[in-house]
Amino acid sequence: MSRRVGWAATLFLWAGLSALPLSGQTAGQPESTGFQESHETPEPTPTSERFTLHGYLTQAYAQSSDVPVYGMTKTGRADYRLLALQIRYALDDDDEFVTQVRHRHFGASPLIQFEPELALVWAYYQRHFGPFSARVGRIPIEQGIYSETRFVGTLVPFFRAPVTMYAEGVESIDGASVYYTAPPVAGWTVQASASAGTSEFKDVLPFLTGLGLVDQVFYRDYVGQVWVDSPIPGVRVGGNTHIFYERTDTTPRHRNETWTLSADATFDRLFVRAEHNQGKVPTFGTDVIGHYIQGGVRVLEPLTLTYQYEFLRLHFPTPSGPLSQRSRDRGAGVVYALRPSVHLKVERHRDTGYRFDTFVPLTSPALSTNYWISSFSTSF
Repeated sequence: MSRRVGWAATLFLWAGLSALPLSGQTAGQPESTGFQESHETPEPTPTSERFTLHGYLTQAYAQSSDVPVYGMTKTGRADYRLLALQIRYALDDDDEFVTQVRHRHFGASPLIQFEPELALVWAYYQRHFGPFSARVGRIPIEQGIYSETRFVGTLVPFFRAPVTMYAEGVESIDGASVYYTAPPVAGWTVQASASAGTSEFKDVLPFLTGLGLVDQVFYRDYVGQVWVDSPIPGVRVGGNTHIFYERTDTTPRHRNETWTLSADATFDRLFVRAEHNQGKVPTFGTDVIGHYIQGGVRVLEPLTLTYQYEFLRLHFPTPSGPLSQRSRDRGAGVVYALRPSVHLKVERHRDTGYRFDTFVPLTSPALSTNYWISSFSTSF
C-alpha cells in the first residue's frame, strides 16, 4: 500500500465524518438511542435522528533504535495510522444495526499485505430484551478489557492495546453472541456472554525455522466471558475461555484452547489493569503464556504518566526437547489530554526477546531494541 493511497483512504473517511450528523458521545462509551420514554403515542422518529456516527483517528510517528519491530524501523515511520467510522441505526429502543469500517497502517509491518484500504470489521444486528441482548453478524470478539476499544486512541493509555493479549489480526467473529446482565446483589453485578461462529487469525509469528506470516481461518470458534463488577466503583474482574478449531483440508483439525483472567481498577486519577492469558495452540505447534500490567497516574488535570510491562512465552515441543521463546516489553509514557476527545502521547519502550520483524533463531541470544512512538488521537 502506498502512502498516497493510504492518505486517500484517510481523507475519504474524514470526509464521510463531516457529511453526517454527529452525536455528542465519545467512541467506545455507552451509546444512547436518543429515544425518551412516554406514556403517550410517540411521533414517528425522523430517519436522521435514528442515525448516530462515532469514529476515531490516531496518527503517529514511530522509530526503533536497532531491530525492526511492529513495523518500526531505524529510519522512523510516519505511516502509523488508525482510522474508523462506526454507524448505528436504531429501529427502536431495542433494535439497532451497527457497522464499523476501518483503515489502518502500521509502518513496514509484514501484516500490511493482509490489510485492505478499507476493512469491514463490524456489521451486525443487535436486539435487547430485558436483561438479555443478542448480536448476529460480524461481531466484536470478546477478548478482555479492550475487546471493543483496543484501537480507540483516547481510551487506551498507549498507542495500541498490549499485543501480548490483543494480536493485530484477531478482531471479530462471523456468527452470533448472547449477553446477560444479572440483577445487582449487595452492590455486585455479573455480566456474562457467549459467542460462536467463524473467525480469522492474521499475524506474524516466530516459529522454529523462521518468521511465519499466518492467515488462518477457525471454522468453529467459541468464546465465553464473565465480568464481575464490585461494589467499589471502577473495580471489576473477569474471565474468558476460548476454544477454536482450524479449517484445513491437508492436516488434522486441532482443538485450540486459551483462557484469560482480567482485573481492572479505574478511578478518577489512577488506574491499574492486568490480564493473564494461557493456553495450548497445536495449530501453530506451541503453548502460550502471556500477561501484562499497566497503570497510570494523572499528576495534573491534563497530564497522565503511564507504565506498562508485557511478557510472552511461546513453548515449542521438539524431538530433542522443548524450546521456549521469551519476550518482554517495558514501556513508559505521557498522555496530555487537550480535551477528553483529543490526546497527545509520547511513549518509549524497551523490547527484549525474539518477536521482531526479522527472524531471531531460538538458539541465539535474545535481541533488544528501544522504540518510541509519538501520537495524536481524537474521537468523535
